[in-house]
Amino acid sequence: MEDHYKYLQLAKKLKALADRGVDGEKFNATQKLAELMEKHGFTMEDVEGEEINCYLFDLDGERTTERLFAQIVSTVCGAGQEIYRIVEKGQIKGAVDTTVSRSIEIEAKFGFYHGIFKREVNLFYTAFINANNLFHEDCKKITVGEMTREELEKALQIQKMAKLMDKHDYKKQIKNDPPQYC
Repeated sequence: MEDHYKYLQLAKKLKALADRGVDGEKFNATQKLAELMEKHGFTMEDVEGEEINCYLFDLDGERTTERLFAQIVSTVCGAGQEIYRIVEKGQIKGAVDTTVSRSIEIEAKFGFYHGIFKREVNLFYTAFINANNLFHEDCKKITVGEMTREELEKALQIQKMAKLMDKHDYKKQIKNDPPQYC
């Protein structure tokens, strides 16, 4: 983040020189500014004004969510963007030094993909359970006739995912042990 900030400050100085410079000075500053902006992914909005502040984003504390958040931040701010993990009153937050417009983009993009991610993880979990037959013997089986159209579509999606997964067979470690409730 320090390098990002340092280069942004340099871009601001070059912009000022390009605006008030004369002849070759103005031309060179404009050219260097364009090169710097392209190299570091700066927009003119970044250079012309928005201040960089620390913005906090609520996370649910799961490591996969934090990884998704980091990925979203990198798509908005660049791969070198630092993210700080903060625990505030038991709540996990991600902190990012960025502009207000980028913080809004992060919030919207993360909100969009986080909901989808949670649904996909639930589908994956159910498919994994199905693929490895991890059901209790008393588990109630539901017939196709008892399902709504949405439930049937979801069941078919889970079935397709389960077929693509490797199946693993666990060998029971306790011989002749009747099932009991713990």
